[in-house]
Amino acid sequence: MMDEGGELVFSWNSGTQADQMDLGTFLIYDDDAQLFYVKRDAARRHEGMYFFTLPPGLAGHRLHGYMSYAASQGKGQSDTMYASYVIV
Repeated sequence: MMDEGGELVFSWNSGTQADQMDLGTFLIYDDDAQLFYVKRDAARRHEGMYFFTLPPGLAGHRLHGYMSYAASQGKGQSDTMYASYVIV
């Protein structure tokens, strides 16, 4: 989802069974430019939301969002999950 400030908003339910200190990594793939943008360890699971600031010049591009978690102690990594796409 896009907000008014040109950021892609990732949101999730943090759940009760997962470690709330896990670190989220977020990836945006630009279909049109065939480029990707990554924010590694950008948010903790308990935060439930992350605002991914996009570079300028992406108007009309189809962007795909992905996210994954890494254990805060570095002992594991989740599978990457496709979140959605948006045309900006």
